[in-house]
Amino acid sequence: KMFYAEEDDGDDGYSEKHIATQRYHRNHAYIAELFQEGSVPDVRTVVTKQRMLILQKQVQSLVSHQSQLEEELQSIDKSYREKKQKYDESNDSFLSQMEDLRNKCDVEKQEFFVSLKSSDGKSAETPMETN
Repeated sequence: KMFYAEEDDGDDGYSEKHIATQRYHRNHAYIAELFQEGSVPDVRTVVTKQRMLILQKQVQSLVSHQSQLEEELQSIDKSYREKKQKYDESNDSFLSQMEDLRNKCDVEKQEFFVSLKSSDGKSAETPMETN
């Protein structure tokens, strides 16, 4: 701490201008001492116990909310994968049935042409064989 001596009101040879200048410098030194970093803490860095408790509760709430959202996301992802698997299986089954029907249709068409040609007395050659 800095200590400053108070000046006397007696006449010691100083003019009023000198005394005013000394007071001005002394007062600025007092103000500088008051507002230096160690004297006045930054209110943004001071955290009270009450504020700390509030922040801890907010952190717990956010962590809980995040875990709930992650669980929900996993549930949605699992549901999506199950639906996609069912769709893929259904699609494969449909394509298999479609191929079976196409083969059956080709066989029936061949048989139809064979029976048609044989009833006409022509050879058993089918239009597909000529292609």
